[in-house]
Amino acid sequence: MPFSINVVQYPQLQIVEILSSERTYDVSAIPEVLGLADTADLQNKPVVISHRGAVWLNAALVAHFKNVAPWVGTYDPNLGAVVVFSKTPEVQAGDIFRLPVEA
Repeated sequence: MPFSINVVQYPQLQIVEILSSERTYDVSAIPEVLGLADTADLQNKPVVISHRGAVWLNAALVAHFKNVAPWVGTYDPNLGAVVVFSKTPEVQAGDIFRLPVEA
C-alpha cells in the first residue's frame, strides 16, 4: 500500500502525519505503517498522530510511539491534540492542546 510519513517539528511537540493515497485499506497495513514509523526522525518530545483513517491504525500507532515519547496524542480537527497516553505527571490522558502550536 502506498503510505508515507511526515514529521512536523515544533518546540513543544512533534506531529507525525500518516498519509495514504488509498481511501480504504485493511489491517494488513499495520506492519507497513509501523515500519514507516520506525524510520521517522523523532526527537525526545511528545508525539501527536495525525491520520485520517481507521481507528485501529491510530491505536497501533499510539502503542508504538508510547515507548519513545513522554506522551502521545491524536489529532482531532475540532479539539486539537488529545492526549491518550502519558508517562509524565504534568500531562494526563484527556488533556487537550490547541494546534497549531507556536513554532
